[in-house]
Amino acid sequence: MAKTLQFRRGTSAELDAITGAEGEIFVDLDTNRIRVHDGVTQGGIELATFSEAVAYVDSELSALVNNAPGVLDTLNELADAIGDDENFFVTVNNNINTAYSNAVSYTDTEITNLNLGTISTQDANNINITGGSITIDSFTSSDITYPSADGSNGQVIATDGAGSLSFTDLPPSSDTFARTLSLWSL
Repeated sequence: MAKTLQFRRGTSAELDAITGAEGEIFVDLDTNRIRVHDGVTQGGIELATFSEAVAYVDSELSALVNNAPGVLDTLNELADAIGDDENFFVTVNNNINTAYSNAVSYTDTEITNLNLGTISTQDANNINITGGSITIDSFTSSDITYPSADGSNGQVIATDGAGSLSFTDLPPSSDTFARTLSLWSL
């Protein structure tokens, strides 16, 4: 004799009003879906259909792959891309360290031989310059004390390092940085 297993069943409205025992199964006759009860939730928990479950999994996988190009959308393709190196992080880290240790560093003498000059800041108001050049972005006329008289032909303006300027002659064989200034108005 054949046996029949039959679950409790009802319309959606009827099942929405029921709080079944824990593990009790109902069939919703309006939606042809199964509801499982936990003994607490009124109406039970409606189970997904097979097609809904497949759609959900497909959606989650697509989000995981994040629309990667076809050549990198499987773990095997990603492994191939990193050369099947199970220690990929260590390999990359070692390559960075090797590149860093091979970086060129110059001595002060080598930098001087590039004729770029050197600049060393003594304090906020005093900069010593040997060779090369410097560009001053901005300063105001109140920062400098200008000479009260004009200089002679061939002289240059020099500073005492405290903001006072004066005219002076350049020594005939000097490598000290100096630049003549054309002062349009003082």
